[in-house]
Formats: sequence, structure tokens, C-alpha cells
Amino acid sequence: MMRAMKRRLSGVAAVLLAAFAGACRKEAPPLVIACAGDSLMRPVPAHLERLLPESAVPRFALHEWARGGLTVAGFRNFLGRHAETWNEARADVVFVQLGTNDVPRLLSGDERLRDFKTGLTAVIRRFKGFRTKRGDSPLVIVATVPYFADGPADSDKNRYIAETLNPALRDVVERAGACLADSFAVLEGRPDLYDPDGVHPNTAGEIALTRNWIRTLKDCRDR
Repeated sequence: MMRAMKRRLSGVAAVLLAAFAGACRKEAPPLVIACAGDSLMRPVPAHLERLLPESAVPRFALHEWARGGLTVAGFRNFLGRHAETWNEARADVVFVQLGTNDVPRLLSGDERLRDFKTGLTAVIRRFKGFRTKRGDSPLVIVATVPYFADGPADSDKNRYIAETLNPALRDVVERAGACLADSFAVLEGRPDLYDPDGVHPNTAGEIALTRNWIRTLKDCRDR
């Protein structure tokens, strides 16, 4: 009888100890993600809000640091004005989508490719100078410039993006120690994923890009 009582008491103690340990265990902090760039980035946070829990990221905080119409140079200035405030968010990850608004200027000669590369390098380095709550540099993920669907697949704009601009962007990302998300591959040859203007993705296109951001985030964090 005494042995049975001891076994019961031991079982009760084990249950209480497990409950106490569970109560003392700290919940993992949310993953802080900032979405930076031009108008193509603006819908992404809303889709992340819905899709991230399906992707084993149950706790997160989102920040939108995007503005329509910005070139890389324009965003660099935008970042310079807001960097101090944005850094207070302590982002763990920064998504960067830029370059679409640079394409016409690059093709016309109003902007030089080397200036695009210099500006993008500065943006990445500025974000890598931010600090997470742990004091680390955030993971910076930069997307390739997407396909344009407002003309033929082999238009001057799309050839320039595929053959010149995105290779230059990839080089910048690699040299700056950032991670790459291939937005061009997601939307290439898919006019059905665009609004009638052929520049901005429709809802299905936005979701496709957001899923690619999530896949790339997982791949980069697993490296």
C-alpha cells in the first residue's frame, strides 16, 4: 500500500513539475519582417498576414516600408529619411523589391547601370547596419526585377531585365552578402498574373510573389 501511495505521489510530482516547467518556458519572440521597396511590395504584408501561419511561422510582426513610384535612388533617399525610426522596429528580416521604376530610365540613358548598382548596394548595406533585438544584423532578401506584361515577352524592357539588369542585381546581392528572391521567374510569361497595365500584379500575382518570398525566407534561414 505504501509503495502504491509513493508511486501515486511520484506521478503527481512529475505532473506538477512538467506544468511548472511549461509555465516558466519563454515563448519564442515573433519574427519581425519589414517589406521595403516600391509599389510591387505594398500588397505583400497583407498576404503575409494570411499565409505565414500556414508556413510554420505562427508568431510574426510586419512592417511596410514601401512607396509607389520609387527608383533605387528614390528609395535610397526615402530610407535615409526614415532609417532611424525604422531601425527601432528591430527587424529580423528585410524584404527588398526595387528596380521596376528604374527600367525606363536605364533604357533611355537617364540613369546609368553603375549608378543603379551603387544605389542598391547602399540600400542593402544600410539595412544590414540595422540591428535585431539580439543585436544581430537582419537577414536582407532582395528580389529580382519582375517581367513586364504590357508588351511582347521579348520586348526591349524584358530583354534588358533578363540579360542586363537582373544579372547586375544578382552580382550586387552576392557581393553585399544578401539573399536573392527571384520575382522575375515567378511572373515571367504569365500575363494572367498582371493587372491590365502589365506592370502591377493582380491579386493572384501578388499571392504568387508572396509565396515566393516565404519560400525564399525559409531557404535563406536554413542555410
